Amino acid sequence: MKVLASTFVLLSITPVFAIYEVTYKSSPLAIQPLTILYRDPSYDPDNTTLFLVSPAGTAIEQPAPVIYDSTGQLVWADPSIGNTNDLNLQTYASKPVLTMWVGAGNPGAGMEVGNGTAQLYDETYSFVADVSAVNGNGGTDFHELQIVKPENTSAIVTAYNAIPADLSSIGGPVQGWYLATMFQEIDIKTGNVLFNWSAFDHIPLSESKITLAESSNGTSPQTAFDAVHINSVDKDTDGHYLISGRHTWTLYKVNATDGNIIWRLGGHNSSFANTTADASFFWQHDARWRSADTVTVFDDGSAVVGQDPPTVILSEPYSSGKMLQLNEQNKTFQLVKQFVPSPNVAPSFAEGSVETYGSHVVVGYGTNPWITVHDLATQKVLFSAVIGPNNSSLWQGAISDYRAYQTTKSIFVGQPKTSPSIAVDNSTDTGTVYVSWNGATQVDRYALFTGLTASRADKPLRTVVRTGFETEMSASGSLGYVQVAALAADGGVLGRTAIVNTGGDANSTPFDDMKLLSSTFVLLSITRVFAIYEVTYHSSPLAIQPLTILYRDPSYDPDNNTLFLVSPTGTAIEQPAPAIYDSTGQLVWADPAIGNTNDLNLQTYAGKPVLTMWVGPGNPGAGPEVGDGTAQIYDETYSLVANISAVNGIGGTDFHEFQIVKPENKSAIVTAYNAIPADLSSIGGPVQGWYLTTMFQEIDIATGHVLFNWSAFDHIPLSESKITLAESSNGTTPQTAFDAVHINSVDKDTDGHYLVSGRHTWTLYKVNATDGNIIWRLGGNNSSFANTTADAAFFWQHDARWQGADKVTVFDDGSASFGQSVPPTVIITEPYSSGKMLQLNEKNKTFELVKRFVPSQGLNPAPSFAEGSVEIYGSQVVVGYGSNPWITVHDLATQKVLFSAVIGPNNSSLWHGAISNYRAYQTTKSAFVGKPKTSPAIAVQNGTVYVSWNGATRVAKYALSTGTTASTVNKALRTVSRTGFETEMSAKGSLGYVQVAALAADGSVLGRTKVVST
Repeated sequence: MKVLASTFVLLSITPVFAIYEVTYKSSPLAIQPLTILYRDPSYDPDNTTLFLVSPAGTAIEQPAPVIYDSTGQLVWADPSIGNTNDLNLQTYASKPVLTMWVGAGNPGAGMEVGNGTAQLYDETYSFVADVSAVNGNGGTDFHELQIVKPENTSAIVTAYNAIPADLSSIGGPVQGWYLATMFQEIDIKTGNVLFNWSAFDHIPLSESKITLAESSNGTSPQTAFDAVHINSVDKDTDGHYLISGRHTWTLYKVNATDGNIIWRLGGHNSSFANTTADASFFWQHDARWRSADTVTVFDDGSAVVGQDPPTVILSEPYSSGKMLQLNEQNKTFQLVKQFVPSPNVAPSFAEGSVETYGSHVVVGYGTNPWITVHDLATQKVLFSAVIGPNNSSLWQGAISDYRAYQTTKSIFVGQPKTSPSIAVDNSTDTGTVYVSWNGATQVDRYALFTGLTASRADKPLRTVVRTGFETEMSASGSLGYVQVAALAADGGVLGRTAIVNTGGDANSTPFDDMKLLSSTFVLLSITRVFAIYEVTYHSSPLAIQPLTILYRDPSYDPDNNTLFLVSPTGTAIEQPAPAIYDSTGQLVWADPAIGNTNDLNLQTYAGKPVLTMWVGPGNPGAGPEVGDGTAQIYDETYSLVANISAVNGIGGTDFHEFQIVKPENKSAIVTAYNAIPADLSSIGGPVQGWYLTTMFQEIDIATGHVLFNWSAFDHIPLSESKITLAESSNGTTPQTAFDAVHINSVDKDTDGHYLVSGRHTWTLYKVNATDGNIIWRLGGNNSSFANTTADAAFFWQHDARWQGADKVTVFDDGSASFGQSVPPTVIITEPYSSGKMLQLNEKNKTFELVKRFVPSQGLNPAPSFAEGSVEIYGSQVVVGYGSNPWITVHDLATQKVLFSAVIGPNNSSLWHGAISNYRAYQTTKSAFVGKPKTSPAIAVQNGTVYVSWNGATRVAKYALSTGTTASTVNKALRTVSRTGFETEMSAKGSLGYVQVAALAADGSVLGRTKVVST
C-alpha cells in the first residue's frame, strides 16, 4: 500500500489525500483493503459472510460499491458505477438485489446531502431499476434507500428542498431559507409517490439542536438552514414510519395516513422519559424497529458543524450502537443493549449503522471506517475490522462508510456476466499465472490448461484452491498458451478466462518484471500494467481493444465515413493484430492471424489501394527497439499481395519505415539494422566495440532489387549522438551494439532525395539520392538551419514528412525512455509531445514553427516516450502519440481538435508500454472498400441473433430469413440497420432455422451467413 501523506489531527478535521489501495495483476482495480483487527475463533468458521460497504473520502482513489468477505479479501467492486452510498442487500420482485445510492454531493443544498438516484442491481451486477424522489432540490438524497417489507414493491428515499421561511425565531432573517428534509415512499415499478412527508410541515424550528451559527446562515437557497436532517426512515409493521432527525436528537413516529407525529423519542419534546443511564442519544443515525417495542440506533454522540473552520461538538465520549426498549403505555424507554467497538473507542462525527442478523449485530461507524460484529445476547465483539489501513489519520473524512451491512454467499450468489481475468508474469524461470473474477462468489478453485496454440489450450496442467480475490499459480509446464477455468465446489465450470500466450516477445510480452502497483500512473516511474482489456463478441472470436472516443466536434465526419488504421502493441494486448476502426469507435477489421504488426497504413500499389504493414517480432540480436520481420502488402480482400525484405539487415526488415514511393508506386523504402565492429573510444566506449548501424533501402517491390542503400555509419559521426553509452547499451557485443542514430522515418522528396529522421541525434537529414552525401541537417548538434521561432526545435522525434517544397511535419516526442533497468531511464526534454509543421528557408538557412498540433479535448498534454506520427489528409491532420495510444484529428488551418480518442480504455496506467501504437493513419470507406473473402458470421443465443462481418466496409443493413429446415430458409423475418462491428436482432418468429444476408445501402446482397438452428 502506498502512502502519500498521513497528517490528520482529530479535532481540526484536516482532510487527508493519501492513497492506500490493494492492486492486482489481473485486474485494474485499486481498492482499499479491509484490515481485520480481531476475529473470534467461533466467528464464521466457513467464511461465508460478506460485508457490503460504500467507502468514500479523500483517500479513496476509485470510489465504488464494495463487497468483502470475512477474511478481508475483496469480492466485488465496480468503479464504473462511481460514487455510492448505502450499498445493501434487499429483496425486490422476490429476488435478492444490491441496492445503493449513486450520485454526487448536492451543490444547491450543502455538502451533507446528495444529488443522485437510488439504484437496484441483480446478482449478475446488472442494473434493474432506479428510484428517484420527486420535487427534491437536486434529486434523490443518499440518506435512505429502504425497500418496504413484506411486499418489497416500494422503496423509501429521502430528498431535500430549499424553501423560503421566517427564521427570525432563531435569530435568522425573516425572509430566510429553510432546508426542508423530506422522505417519500415510491412504487419502484411505476415511480408513483405513495407517501410524501416534509419536516417543515410538522417540526418547529425550536426543536433543532443546531444553531444558525453552527449550521449555515439561512440567507439563500445554498445556505438554507438544515433544522432537522432526516437520515433514516423505517416502516413499522403497523404501517407507520420511524424517522431519525439528527439535528433534533429525536426519533419520530409518523402516521402513514395523515402525516402527523404520533410520538417523539429524545430531544427537546420527548414523549418518553429515560429510565436508564446511557439510554439517551445525540446526533444519531440509522433508527430501526427490531420488534413491536424495541428500536436500535447508532448513537454518534458527536458532530462536526460549520465550514471554516468546522466546529466539533462532543456530546458523548464515544459512539456506539444502542438497543432501546419502549413502554408506550408508561411513556418510558430504557437501554437494554449497547454495542461498543473494541479495541478503539472514539466518537464518529457522522453516519453509522446498527443492523441485526439473527444472533449477530453488525455496527458500522460512519466517519470512523470501522466494522464490528457482536453477539446479540452478550454484546461481545466477535469480529472487528477497518476499511483501509489501521491508521487513525485516515478517519473522520479521509475514509468513511455511511453504513455497513452483512449477508452470506448462500443468500447472495454473485454471477458476473464478465469472464474471469488472467495475467501472466514471465519474470521468473517458470512464469506465474494470475487469475481473478470480480464479483463471483461461487468459485472454489481454478484449473489451468495449456496447449501449443490458442485453439488447443485444453491440456490440464494443475488445479489450485482460490486464495482470495486474485489467485496465483505456476505456469511451469506451459506449452505456450494457457487458459484458466473457474470451478465451483462440485467441480462444475463457472467460467473461463481468455487464452493468453506465456511465451512473449519484445512487443507482446503478457507480463514482465515490472509490477502493476496502482491505476495511478506516476510518469517517471514507467510503471506498466498487464491486465487485459478488450471488447468481445458473440459471433466472432475477436478480443480487441476498444477505441474510446473522448471528443468529437459536431462538424467532424458527419457521414461516419472515416476509418482509422492502427497497430496496437503492448503488454495489455491479448490479440496482437492490425486493426481498423471507424469514427464512432467501432471495430471494422482486425486479423490476429497476421500477428504482431506495426505501421498499418493505406497506400497505392499497382494502381490499387493496398493495406501495408510490418509483420514480425522484436529483434533479439539488436535490442527491443528494432524489428525482425517483413514489410507486407494486402489488397482490399485482405489477401497477401507481396512482401519486401531488406538485404543485409541483422535480422530482416525493421519496423520503423514502410513507405511506397510516389508517384510511381513501384518501390518501397524500408529500414534495417546491422551490428558492425567499431571504435567507440571517442565516446568512452571500447576500441573494439560494436556499432548498431541503422540503414534504409529503397527496394523494387516486384523484383526485390535494392535500388538505393544508405547506412548512417558511413555519414554521421558518433559526436552527433544525443544518447550516451550509459543510457543506451555498452557497445561491447553485437547484442549490445551502440545505437547512435536510430533512423525511424524516411521520406522521398519530389526532387528525388531523401528526408531521414535520426531520433538519437535530434536531426533530420536531407540525403542525396545519387551519392548518399548529406545535403543538409535540420536540428541537432550540427544544424544547417537556425531556429527563428520559439518551440520550433524538436527532440527524440519521429515521422518526418515533406508537406510541400519548403514545409516539413514531424512528431516531436520531446522525451525518451532508455535502458533495461527497472524502472528505465527517462529523459524529458520538453514537457509534452506534439505534432509540428516547420517551414524551411533554404536560402537564408532558417526554419520556423508555423503550426503546432497539441492534444486536448479529453487528453492532457504529456510526453510520449517513443513513436508517434503526423499525417495530413486534405484539410485535416491526424496525430498519433505512439507510446501514449492517443489519436487526435485537427483542423489544418486552425489546429483546433476535431476528434480525440484513445486505443483501449481511457486509463493512464495503460500508456507507455501496456498499450501503444507506432503510427496512426486515416482513410475513408470510399477510398478503401473492404471486401473480405470470408462470409458474415452468425451466432444465436437466448432468442437473439448476432451477426458480424470482419472487414466489410459496405454493409448498411442485415436481413434475417427463416425456414423450417436448413434448406428452406427463405422467409423474410426482419431487416435492421448495421449498428457496429456486431449487430443484434430478435429471433422472434423463427421457424427453426435462420440465415442473415448483409446488404449494401442500395439493398444488394454482399454476402450471407451460414444457416443455423435457433
